[in-house]
Amino acid sequence: MSRRTHSRLNMKLKISYRLVEDLSKSIRELIQSSHADAELEQSSNTKDVSASGVLFYLDKPLSLGAVLEIEIEISDQKDKPIECLSRVERVDEMMMKKVYGIGVRFLDMSAGDRARIDGYLKDTMRKRSIV
Repeated sequence: MSRRTHSRLNMKLKISYRLVEDLSKSIRELIQSSHADAELEQSSNTKDVSASGVLFYLDKPLSLGAVLEIEIEISDQKDKPIECLSRVERVDEMMMKKVYGIGVRFLDMSAGDRARIDGYLKDTMRKRSIV
């Protein structure tokens, strides 16, 4: 039985992430501080995306339960990426490629960013069904 509540789309989007070290800060402080801590930021590309999380690949594993601050760049005519906190829910070692599949669930996302990613995914699904 699948625990997923949203459909996943296979798509490559640029994602940046930073491991959150100080959970005593408010969510707003964490998101605002990410720009000051750019040297701690890492980037990758997504393998798939849903309205509740993403899967991306890294050359090193992350701990299950780790909290990440992430930014996802989507092409929806907006200037800023989607920002949110997320939790690592899955880590799969890909032996042949020597990479790790990191599955994260979105924890906190603004209503505006939630609407943007929902709309972007629906538009993409609609375009793919036409082609």
